[in-house]
Amino acid sequence: MTNDITNTILAELPAGEWANVQILNQPPGMMSLNNWAILAKAKWLRRGGKAAFIKFIIPARIGAGPNTLLVTSHKRLASLHQRLVKLQALGPSIPLVPLLELKLSAKGLLIAMEEVTPLHDCIERGESYDLSLKILQDLDPALSSTPWMHFDICPQNIGITPNGRCTLIDVESFYLESTHRYNVTVPAWKSFRAPYFLAEEVDIGLSAPHEEDEGFFPAELASRKINFEIALTAAECVLGPLPPNRGNITESLVINWANKASSSDPAVSFWKRELLKMVNTRTIPPIATLAQELDTALKAAQPQVAHAPRLTPAPPTSQNIHIPSSDKSNEPAHPKDNTTIDWERDWLLVQPIAHALRTGKLERAQVSEYRRSLELLLEKHPTRRELWNELLLVAISYQKDASGALRIAHEALQNIPNDTELMRQRNIIHSWARDHHNEPSR
Repeated sequence: MTNDITNTILAELPAGEWANVQILNQPPGMMSLNNWAILAKAKWLRRGGKAAFIKFIIPARIGAGPNTLLVTSHKRLASLHQRLVKLQALGPSIPLVPLLELKLSAKGLLIAMEEVTPLHDCIERGESYDLSLKILQDLDPALSSTPWMHFDICPQNIGITPNGRCTLIDVESFYLESTHRYNVTVPAWKSFRAPYFLAEEVDIGLSAPHEEDEGFFPAELASRKINFEIALTAAECVLGPLPPNRGNITESLVINWANKASSSDPAVSFWKRELLKMVNTRTIPPIATLAQELDTALKAAQPQVAHAPRLTPAPPTSQNIHIPSSDKSNEPAHPKDNTTIDWERDWLLVQPIAHALRTGKLERAQVSEYRRSLELLLEKHPTRRELWNELLLVAISYQKDASGALRIAHEALQNIPNDTELMRQRNIIHSWARDHHNEPSR
């Protein structure tokens, strides 16, 4: 059965462009009415090779029920294919996972997309704190010249690409505006992730009279819905997964949820305040406003740096990554030029924060700000191994940021080429980063 399914997908893919197709869902009766999509992983061989996630939607058979027809009728698949082709052409101008291959045939609709790391997994592992601001920055609908909406924005439907971009997955839920409205074909979403007033507005919007065969959804309401869902998801990156609830999001739920996190963390305080404001006032601010205010709050929490002795001992390391000590006290003295003096002054300023990091005195927001400070220093001192070592340490040991660590290693080698130790570190980090992207997008 597995070979038959694999061959079905291979027959739909361009010859010579795909390899290593692996079927992911193999329940009994794969081709039965109860299983309307085949999920697979594969490698796209073009552009140097990319890990991909494939969804092959099987058309509804004769006698299928209304729910199956709603999702997989031939008419719906043809309409979906046309919509996805338009989305594919827009490329990075919209925050949608890159679509690598689209094909509609009598056997079904094949959708191949770049494989991503699901945001939900990052949140569950406690590795999403630094993604809160990035979610706001990458998914802000106001930044796109093409109006769009995704009808079910949540951590399960957001992925992080290998280059670190936050994108929307569940591509069937992505729509383009048509004359101040969206033709929503399958209005499936998680209403429990909204305050009651917003859930009620959405219900009214979906039930409004219209002449078209496809659902009419007002663009103004879509904007409110999108902005709240993006804000809530960004809050989950800091506060953790939204607690289970039987109804809608309430004031008490937000308070209890936020109170479980660190009260001294500026991002926690920010999201508690903003979510309560939205729930109580029914006002949903623009994403750009939230991004600016969150960024300001995080920067205001940056630890103050004072002069202090050089840090000892050497930085701790993650497993298998050796980061050598930067102590030069035993080297022979030699005349110092202005560049050296400038560097030593800057490096001395780093030490108090480095010490606070190693003694567990920095909140997550402060760790993120420390990382940003190191990145700024590297613009000034791009060939200093001490700074690259420290930046790798923060990304690996304290933030568990695999893709970020890999990017740092690549940039370090660009500035310090042929450094064998950096090459070794990069190879180890590459394996670690690859493991973080093994799970398919959903």
